[in-house]
Amino acid sequence: MYSVLLMIIFSLYIIYTLLQYLENHKCKKQKQLENIYQKRNAIIPILISIAESTIYDNKVIQSELNHLKENLNDLRINDNDLMVVNYNISTSLDNFIICSSNTPELKENIEFMKLVLEIEEAEVDIKRLK
Repeated sequence: MYSVLLMIIFSLYIIYTLLQYLENHKCKKQKQLENIYQKRNAIIPILISIAESTIYDNKVIQSELNHLKENLNDLRINDNDLMVVNYNISTSLDNFIICSSNTPELKENIEFMKLVLEIEEAEVDIKRLK
């Protein structure tokens, strides 16, 4: 009887420890994801600024920039559905980067290309952590 009670207590302790570990791992992963989103979202306005100062007459790029700005503003306004807003930002970023890759003025801008690389790395990390 005593050994059965001891086994139950030991099993409960193991389960509790495992649940604590999983919760800590989940919190750590969530914090990493939040840090990556913050870093990415801090880079976007700089990227937009460089693109706007470099490209004046490209309507496609301007359109993608506007979508990106709208999605970034949604992040500031609507924090209820962060997953959807962050997904929209990622989609807008992808579209913008694809369009800008065909623009010689932006491809030649070293600062712009460094920022694009940082954002692409952040997007890879986001996908890895999800």
